[in-house]
Amino acid sequence: MFKYILKFLVVFRQIYRYSIGRTKHYYDGERKIWLHIAIDLIYLLLREQEFCYLYYALGYDQKGKSAHNYIGKKRIFRVKNREEKLLKEKLGTNLSYDVVTKDKFYAGSICIANGLPAIEDLALVVNGDLQVKRRGLCKFGEIFSLGSQLVIKNTTLEASTGVLFLELIRNGVYLNGKEVMMSELQDKVAKGAWVVQKEYLSHQSIASVNASALNIMRVTTIYDGKDVKIVGGFQAFATGNAKTDSWSEGSIYVGVDFERGCLHKHGFRSPYHEGLGLEPKHPDSRIVFEDFAIPYIEEIKGLVTRAHRLFFTNYLLGWDIAITDNGPMIVEINEKPGMNVMQCVSDISGYFLRS
Repeated sequence: MFKYILKFLVVFRQIYRYSIGRTKHYYDGERKIWLHIAIDLIYLLLREQEFCYLYYALGYDQKGKSAHNYIGKKRIFRVKNREEKLLKEKLGTNLSYDVVTKDKFYAGSICIANGLPAIEDLALVVNGDLQVKRRGLCKFGEIFSLGSQLVIKNTTLEASTGVLFLELIRNGVYLNGKEVMMSELQDKVAKGAWVVQKEYLSHQSIASVNASALNIMRVTTIYDGKDVKIVGGFQAFATGNAKTDSWSEGSIYVGVDFERGCLHKHGFRSPYHEGLGLEPKHPDSRIVFEDFAIPYIEEIKGLVTRAHRLFFTNYLLGWDIAITDNGPMIVEINEKPGMNVMQCVSDISGYFLRS
């Protein structure tokens, strides 16, 4: 009982804070009165069974803007589960394929085996044992035979957690920019499964906005058993000297116009990050987002469309695409992509609101 009372108090506090505007604001137009905002939030809470933390980011606080198109995670995953059940019934199977997309090693291997451009795994570390591609089990110290700049990723962790940047500089081992002993590195990967990959660079056009990270594009697709459709997408840009482009660490997400092959007018910051909510230009490079041309846009659309057909029991997938000078590459696949953020940049209501 205490747990439910505490949960109610937390949600009530959030409704109060949002109603009186004690949160990050995104748009400068005339706002609804506090009572209207409170009614919106309560309505969405009852309908979606979750608090709408992106209420202001979605512009629902603006006078004349309806909050009825908001779609909560539970609804999205309810639709996802229902549609995937139908896909399996059509195949005549009840096997669970989630691990195939959840695990970076398996997902990447499937893409590469089918001739799709994807980040290649040079080695696999399982509970501390290094298994190098085409060579088998090796001594852990041989990891640097794969290169002096490497990325090590846990095969199942998400949102930049479980990502290690490894460098060998003048025989010194550096992990995420800090010099460590080889034994410390081994301790980091002593449990779980990790893939070892080459460190890639963004296309020079993307790097002109930010060059500290491999800034990925997230593309969300759905597959109904016949056609693959692009639901929406955004280009992520790290800020400062960040090595990853995670939203929770200050990165900016800018919507992509797939028809015109360019970015939208504004980039979005996380509600929990200090500073502006909407950014018309990158805060470091000062490059304007509106109409910024995305290289290889047609190749990106073709890649995610072709790739989704390989994962034929998944209705909804989020593709992390690295745009390099040589074209787009699949970095990883998300079987439960963050659709709340996607709603800031794309109208997804036609795919989920009816259910």
